[in-house]
Amino acid sequence: MSHSGVGGNGGSAGTDGAGGSGAGGSNSGSAGAGGTAGSGGTAGSGGAAGSGGTAGTAGTAGSGGTAGTGSAGAGGSSGTAGTAGSAGTAGSGSGTACRTFELTDTELDSSTNCVGVNGWNDVNPNPPTTLALSFQNGDACFVGTVAEVGNGWGAVYDFAFANSGTWNATANGVSGFEFKFSGSTPPASLKIIYKDSGGTDFCRNVAPGTVALPFADAHPSCATSGSGVVDPTDMEEIILAFLPGANAPYPVNFCLQITALQ
Repeated sequence: MSHSGVGGNGGSAGTDGAGGSGAGGSNSGSAGAGGTAGSGGTAGSGGAAGSGGTAGTAGTAGSGGTAGTGSAGAGGSSGTAGTAGSAGTAGSGSGTACRTFELTDTELDSSTNCVGVNGWNDVNPNPPTTLALSFQNGDACFVGTVAEVGNGWGAVYDFAFANSGTWNATANGVSGFEFKFSGSTPPASLKIIYKDSGGTDFCRNVAPGTVALPFADAHPSCATSGSGVVDPTDMEEIILAFLPGANAPYPVNFCLQITALQ
């Protein structure tokens, strides 16, 4: 009696892949083994081929990790702008302008200068000298003729620092004076005298131009050096002496600007 061979079982289906990217099942089951041929009989019909195993379903792909949401750091607050410094107070009148005497008449008003001078000024000619005083652009101006006289001086111009008493140059920051000549006919020389209450003439003979004469440079008898100097804390006046000299008589027509030195 002939026996037909039983076909082999189909292969088991592949298991699902784990999370992540799952591994796929095997594509087909193993083929069934062929039936054993019947002995002596008619050759058995070939066993039916085992059905192919069901392909395993693809594993579910693992979900990607959640992206971190880290919040962006807040920007730092901008610093507040610094307050601008206030402007400095302007210094009080210590410049050249208020130290230059602006003469308009024979009065010397302290409101017109910043060195505390409150006196007077005037010219005193010694006949036959003729010398007229006027004022232009704040300067004292002189026009006339300086003549030879017996006592040695032709005219003087007095510039008194106070109407009464004396003036303290040191307390007012003054170390001397500058004399600036202008005009067509200045004298060849002029004697500048500083006087304190002691009565001594501390002087210097100067030529026309712009001449600075500190108190320390004026000496008795108009010497160019010496130990005697005017007391700047006890000043009375400046005297400008027009001396006849060898050229007398001679004409003058000039102006003089007077400025207190620091």
